[in-house]
Amino acid sequence: MKTHHASCMWPIKNYLHMKRIILSTTLCLVFLVNAKAQIPNGFMENWAPFSTGLPEDPVGWTTTNILNSFFLGSNPQSIFKVTDSYSGFAAKITTIKQTNNQTQGLIDDTTGFMLLGNVDFVNNTINPVPYNYPTKPNTLMFRSKYNPNGIDTAVVAVIMFKYNTVLNKRDTIGEGYYLVGANQTSYVLSSANINYSIPSVNPDSMLIFVASSYKNPLTGQYPKLASAFYVDHFYFDITAGIENENVSTSVSVYPNPSTFAVNFKFDAVQPKALVIHDLTGRLIENVLVNSSTLTLSTENWEKGFYTYSLIGNDNAVLKTGKFQVQ
Repeated sequence: MKTHHASCMWPIKNYLHMKRIILSTTLCLVFLVNAKAQIPNGFMENWAPFSTGLPEDPVGWTTTNILNSFFLGSNPQSIFKVTDSYSGFAAKITTIKQTNNQTQGLIDDTTGFMLLGNVDFVNNTINPVPYNYPTKPNTLMFRSKYNPNGIDTAVVAVIMFKYNTVLNKRDTIGEGYYLVGANQTSYVLSSANINYSIPSVNPDSMLIFVASSYKNPLTGQYPKLASAFYVDHFYFDITAGIENENVSTSVSVYPNPSTFAVNFKFDAVQPKALVIHDLTGRLIENVLVNSSTLTLSTENWEKGFYTYSLIGNDNAVLKTGKFQVQ
């Protein structure tokens, strides 16, 4: 999938070269991750316009609707809030042609995308949003369907970063891509597997890029007007391969599956805290550990899988794992 990196991210790279066109107080967008969710507004439920008079955008995401603003001219709407969704609302991304391209060729005339990131046009940078979950994700999961206009391809890209304090820069430590060209009339569970160049390092920030069309000049493929990509229900899958990250800390979890309560018995190093999330990243419990055993009531929890993290005295993650409530 590495071969797709340059062409998949062409609108992002164009943004990185955007000239200073308006005041920083207007253009410096900062989006923070809610500590209780892995992906801010990943379920596409919260919408608001970037500024007065513009179409609604998913809150926390930068979209090509910004091309319809006062400083970039008047252009067709490309991102829509729709009830044709997996649940609640979804984002419909449509490939449009700019009728008034004020970006001096830095953004392609034909495009439609949304980006989870901090776009600063003044400094010509795109900065990732924080990733505050203690375990690195293996896969970006989401629901999607696609209606290409002829031969076209939709793309979802996720990039994970870790700040390098020695070199004072962000290192890319993981990348994942999803591409689809076939017509999909109903929502399907889709995924972008994340490949890590440094498997032992947990990310601290991320970018997610979603586009309704794919540009690859090497193969002669260009975006097609009116291609529509519907996306909803973004979350990270962190269940694979997480149960024995640190064997120096041993814990027994029982019964598993549980119904009314789950017990944790710490057989070696006693952690300072136990943190539990559901598979969407929602924080369920964050409790201090005062003894070698701990019991939590699960009677009112939803059925499904949960992940736990044992936190040490230095706030490092000692061990992670999963259990089921049924």
